[in-house]
Amino acid sequence: MSVEIQKKLAKHDVFFEHCYYNITSPQVFTLENLACQIRSTSVSLNLLSTDFGQTFNDFPVNGFRKYLEGLYEIGFSIDEIESMVKKNPKYLLGLTKS
Repeated sequence: MSVEIQKKLAKHDVFFEHCYYNITSPQVFTLENLACQIRSTSVSLNLLSTDFGQTFNDFPVNGFRKYLEGLYEIGFSIDEIESMVKKNPKYLLGLTKS
């Protein structure tokens, strides 16, 4: 989905899930592309996952660690990463106080 479409959807508080598998698969998609999408729509509307349940991939926890380290290395703060892996999913599951 283009960044322009994501920006339009973000105006309606749509959340975006980004899977590490898309970056590690043979497709041409990089962490830098992902960073552009996240920055264009707001960290507060993004979730991170691995989609690493396939037997040919690394263990999901190892893949997730590499994913988060990569995002940190390209400029995302610990707080931003925690928002995308803890705060935002918690909110969507209704586990936060109003």
